[in-house]
Amino acid sequence: MNMGPSSSVSIRGHLGPRLSVKAAALWQSYEKWAEENGERHVLNRKKFADRLQALGCELVMRKFGRAYSERGWVGVGFRAPLEEGDAV
Repeated sequence: MNMGPSSSVSIRGHLGPRLSVKAAALWQSYEKWAEENGERHVLNRKKFADRLQALGCELVMRKFGRAYSERGWVGVGFRAPLEEGDAV
């Protein structure tokens, strides 16, 4: 998924209507990616959320395997790590 100002930022995620992820986990993944890649133009949380919404994702309150609700994104999820021998 492209998230950076130059539309070249990948956050190790992909889009799909049946995917969902905790908002905090997605934000942390983006921050980690930006740091690891020396991204100079890091989005703040508001612009990050705006970019996700522009891509068709929806911010919701939902249970993510716990007894209480958490903020999360519907329409985006993490890629599974590649296993040795997987096709790219």
